Amino acid sequence: MSAAPATPAVRRATESDVGRALELYRELEDHQGAWRVFAPREGSERETEARYRRALEDPDLALVVCEKDGAVAAIGYGEIGPGSSMSDELSLSISNVVVARDRRGRGLGRAVVMALVAWGRSRGVERAHVRVFAENAEAIRFWERLGMRPRLVQLTGRLADLGG
Repeated sequence: MSAAPATPAVRRATESDVGRALELYRELEDHQGAWRVFAPREGSERETEARYRRALEDPDLALVVCEKDGAVAAIGYGEIGPGSSMSDELSLSISNVVVARDRRGRGLGRAVVMALVAWGRSRGVERAHVRVFAENAEAIRFWERLGMRPRLVQLTGRLADLGG
């Protein structure tokens, strides 16, 4: 009888993980590039690095990493705050979940998300939300398998094309 696969090791990031987390963030940005309609702001990667570093200290932020074969192979970022501009109810915003291309399909993304969910629960939060590009069918399937359901659709259009 074969043993069940071991649950991947997920932990809070440390200062020494930030560089690798940014490498994975760049991989995510490259993957999402074709779906963007708004160009990333100049300095957005520096802002992400600052956010990751704040997550090392701020109790309402979490950067988690998943190690596989002794190296960081996946990351995820969580932030606790209002889930809607119309409510004060707190929600766990999950973002920047990315698994290295050569490590996908092994449960690392799920392990990262479940670590963020456990952290959110420990902080008294009952709900989570994510944002996914509509064209990213793989990511949508991933989130739906974890129990997420669509709530909001953002529509965009070029002003020159609207109205007629």
